[in-house]
Amino acid sequence: MPIMLRGRYYEGWRLPKYSFFKSRDAVLERIREGVHHDPGIDAEQVARAVLAQLAERLPASELEDVKAVTPKALRSLWPA
Repeated sequence: MPIMLRGRYYEGWRLPKYSFFKSRDAVLERIREGVHHDPGIDAEQVARAVLAQLAERLPASELEDVKAVTPKALRSLWPA
């Protein structure tokens, strides 16, 4: 069973609903804030790198589940 489903239904996880996950610009701005607006760091490259690392480490079935629940505005950041 995918980790997120198991956590939600069997372990009682409560996932917070952060509004910054709703738009691509808001997520990228959040990354920029996290790196203190360093002009040498491209927020989109950071997001793509993190998602690429997740894609390499998650089993294929779980990766598809995670991609499916990713807000539409952010799906284009996943590696092809």
